[in-house]
Amino acid sequence: MNARNILPLSVLLLFAACAAPAAQPTTWNAPATPTASAPAAAPSATTGVLPSATAALPAATATPLPPSPTLPPPAATASPQPTAVPAASAPIALDQNVALQPQQPYETAFSGEAGQPATLMFTPPAGGTAPDFTLTAPDGTVVFAGKGARVWAGLLPQSGAYRLAVAPPAAATGLAITLYQPYRQPQTLQNTEIGYSLTYDAPDFAPDMPGLLPNEVDGLRLTAPLGETLEGAYLLVTLEPTTNWHQCLDAPPTAEVGTVTVLASDAWPVNGEGYKLYDVEMPVFADSTFFDRQFRAYYMPTARCVTVHLLLHADRPGDRVNAQDRQAAWAHLMRAFLSMIWTP
Repeated sequence: MNARNILPLSVLLLFAACAAPAAQPTTWNAPATPTASAPAAAPSATTGVLPSATAALPAATATPLPPSPTLPPPAATASPQPTAVPAASAPIALDQNVALQPQQPYETAFSGEAGQPATLMFTPPAGGTAPDFTLTAPDGTVVFAGKGARVWAGLLPQSGAYRLAVAPPAAATGLAITLYQPYRQPQTLQNTEIGYSLTYDAPDFAPDMPGLLPNEVDGLRLTAPLGETLEGAYLLVTLEPTTNWHQCLDAPPTAEVGTVTVLASDAWPVNGEGYKLYDVEMPVFADSTFFDRQFRAYYMPTARCVTVHLLLHADRPGDRVNAQDRQAAWAHLMRAFLSMIWTP
């Protein structure tokens, strides 16, 4: 029975009492009730109570409505979680720092993949020299034997366990071993005219020459997430207007505004090619600053002086740029630069 066609129970009962008072009332699922003209019934053997001469209506019983269709509960909505930082935003896979003690040799091992960017950097005290060291590949071949060199940088040649043996330093010396994440979707940027190529990860970079520096010949723009205090990060290659290697390597860069700092570790061999490293901070305007980490090399076969710029831009004064934002962006740019190989 459709619940919408049932009259209220009180109206139904009143209608039945007024319309046919002498008739036998009709009830739902009730037994027949004697009429008023019937002879009085004998006392009930069970209860001993005479039935009333006038039939009483049965107690009203609410007829249950058909149950409403049960709707499924709404799907649980999870609270939004912070977006996980993709692996590409964490370009460093291993960052191991060791304090080498005077007159004590040091050995360690680490695992790497073929083509994975890596650096070893020693920081002796001012005026001191770096200890000798040997980096050995998984098959036992020597990758690099450093004689007072402060830096080794480049791509690991094999996959497996590498062994680093350091001779006893003359004084307390810091050692930083940095492995960058392997390239997941490698793309190649190649310049056949000048004679170099480098590898970058497609999810993290897009080719772009923004025209921020004079004599740009190649460029990549970092598309991976930047920190809140940076507006842009680029790897830019410029061709310096000289073919003289003395002028190329012996004359530090100049900045029309800002300061130029020659880092203590100013000789960087990357995949066998030597670079000089400079840090330049340029406050262009009161609310705009560029941080330019420059690697300059002279490539003898083509007589070209080339500078690789790891350039950061912030729309704020330099002292208001978060140091962690700078280091994270530079790590992404270094990951690409360490793949740079010069080709004849």
